[in-house]
Amino acid sequence: MRKLIGLFLIFTSVILSQPSANKVAFFIAKDFPTADMPALSEAELLGLTNNYNSQVLGDVQSLNNNLDTNNFSLLVLPYGSAFPLDAWQTILNFLNNGGSIVNIGGSPFYQPVIYKDSLWIKGIPQQTFARKLLIGPPEKIELNSGKFYNTSKVLPLNYFEINKNEIPAPSIVYELTYRFTTQKDFPAEDGSSGPRDAIIRPLIHLINNDGYPFAAPIVEIDRLQGNSAGGRWIFYSNNTKPTVALIKRLIDRALQGAIEFTANPVFASIKKGETPLIRVNLFIPNNNSSTPVKINLRVMDEKGKTIYNNKYELIGTVDFKTSTISLDGINNLQEGFYSVEIEAEKIDHQPNKITTGLWVWDNKTIKSGPKITVSKDWLRKGGKVFPVIGTTYMASDVHRKFLFEPNPYIWMKDFEMM
Repeated sequence: MRKLIGLFLIFTSVILSQPSANKVAFFIAKDFPTADMPALSEAELLGLTNNYNSQVLGDVQSLNNNLDTNNFSLLVLPYGSAFPLDAWQTILNFLNNGGSIVNIGGSPFYQPVIYKDSLWIKGIPQQTFARKLLIGPPEKIELNSGKFYNTSKVLPLNYFEINKNEIPAPSIVYELTYRFTTQKDFPAEDGSSGPRDAIIRPLIHLINNDGYPFAAPIVEIDRLQGNSAGGRWIFYSNNTKPTVALIKRLIDRALQGAIEFTANPVFASIKKGETPLIRVNLFIPNNNSSTPVKINLRVMDEKGKTIYNNKYELIGTVDFKTSTISLDGINNLQEGFYSVEIEAEKIDHQPNKITTGLWVWDNKTIKSGPKITVSKDWLRKGGKVFPVIGTTYMASDVHRKFLFEPNPYIWMKDFEMM
């Protein structure tokens, strides 16, 4: 009996000592300064903590003693560009070990703050710390500073839900400089792409009168590889004070963690009569479920009419599931472009939907354009000298890897924007 009681006590103590899933660390320090946005009140911040399994870390010592991924999955920094310098290494270690973060306002990690003689004192603003995370320096975009920067529409993206009264109306947006690889695929080449350690998604776009998106006041970064894999970093990088409801949405989103959901045609262009093949991958770092994921796949023609709808399964390991889907039911498509929408069912991560596409070869359209030929010294278009000038197109989703990870739907949208 004593042995049973002893085992019960040991088992209970182990359970109680394990960190709770999705526990949130809020840094809320008395008199801590806010930079590059209006300050949130202490009452507003403390009220937020009641919605979560959370702990308030109110000074540098408590941050340094408690903030790690064994205790917390998410850190909330609510002071705009300002952060406690003496806890920088602890914060860096937390993020590099897969922790998530929501930074509310300003340009993250731009304004160091030190604690000296019982006072919080702002240091010299600098890019050093953001660069360490490969998210700096910031580009300051001043809205209404010219016709291009006048906002006519605010567009939520990537299935981020937001109410009208929560939409920010900033006068400044801080656009960060991102770098998501530190290695080259081809070491001897300059300009080579590299392993994709993370992906970035805008959660909101500001659209000007000409229909162009010119700023993203809220972005999320999902860390996919390396020590920081699994973390989701959300930056509310503008100078407006967010509503408490919006902050809660950002925290809820960050707690989901990282996801990469992709769909690519095996062949971006097929001939009439060939069977379309779509490769679908779902990668959730640090996931712990090996259960197959059901997906719903829908094919639409150029007019948006659904011509095919079916369910499939993705199978694989706990964190990576995949399937190459043969669309045998529609192997006699007419010439033209077709979009393919795919939705993963019953997963706790957003975005859980992806759109790709494919082109059924159209000889008439191809032959209607001018011919590109080669002479001794020149490329020629329609028989005339054709000097190649301008910028190189890179896909907006996978940059240089668009030939190996094709998404014709993205290409169509990119060229429409041009």
